[in-house]
Amino acid sequence: MKLTLVIRTYEIQAQFDQFDDGSSEAFDVATAEIVGGEQAGQRLRILVESDSPLAGRWNHPGETLTVTVEPERLAAQIVFAGAFAVEDSP
Repeated sequence: MKLTLVIRTYEIQAQFDQFDDGSSEAFDVATAEIVGGEQAGQRLRILVESDSPLAGRWNHPGETLTVTVEPERLAAQIVFAGAFAVEDSP
């Protein structure tokens, strides 16, 4: 499914996961709004690994991205950035 998203916010290390072995991992969180189509207005929280090359694609509030994602990934409204294929801007 192809979507157009507008990045609304980007928060550094806003989500933390604690694992059974005592280790933890922090994620940056981009909030994006779907513009156009049936899902217009729906907001998604996108978890981005801080040190990932993907971070640069998501950390620009106000930027519009065209992405492809499997529809079932949107059900939770919290999605890992790796679930999206981001199209390059022309």
